[in-house]
Amino acid sequence: MRFFLQKFFSANLLLWLFLSVQLISGGIVFAASSPASIDYEKARTSYQSFFKSKKGMDRRDRWISIIKKFESVYKNHFPSNEAYKAIFTTGDLYEQLFSISRRDKDLDAALEAYQKTVKEFKPDRLTDDALYRQGEIFFSRGKYVAALNSFEKVSTLIPKGDVAAKARSRISNVRSFVPKGDLVKQVSLKETKNTSYSKDIGKTVKLHTMAP
Repeated sequence: MRFFLQKFFSANLLLWLFLSVQLISGGIVFAASSPASIDYEKARTSYQSFFKSKKGMDRRDRWISIIKKFESVYKNHFPSNEAYKAIFTTGDLYEQLFSISRRDKDLDAALEAYQKTVKEFKPDRLTDDALYRQGEIFFSRGKYVAALNSFEKVSTLIPKGDVAAKARSRISNVRSFVPKGDLVKQVSLKETKNTSYSKDIGKTVKLHTMAP
């Protein structure tokens, strides 16, 4: 009888320990999943299901439904990393939708999303892609100076990124479309900005030197 009770209590103890570990580990996973990551994963799951099924890809409302989910992540969880990924994906989706709809407003929305990716967040792994894509949109619209600026920024901000080589090859091509007068203006503007930046740095150094 004593042996049976010992086995019974030992088994219960092991079961209790197992459940405790499961509850604790489950709690850790739950705690690690922030509202931003949960919402982003929901949007990403919808995105993957949409493209896997390929059903309704000719329906605009289906595209907009997915896009709104990512826009919601961006608006509700700014400036998180999930918001950063969400606004880039918004641009990607609008650009893909444009290839079907051929509506200029879809390409406008894609460009706006890529610009937000670049301007509102610190440079990360999607920034060079956003710059490159906005450059291609500018180029397709005949805005060659803006396209050139975008491609050059890829090399400046993220020179070792996977898009840098592709952007550099586009720079020489796009320059051939830019009137010489505009190229001179662009170089002059860059020199002015660099001079202004150097002066500001000099002032900052002096101020820091004077500070107690």
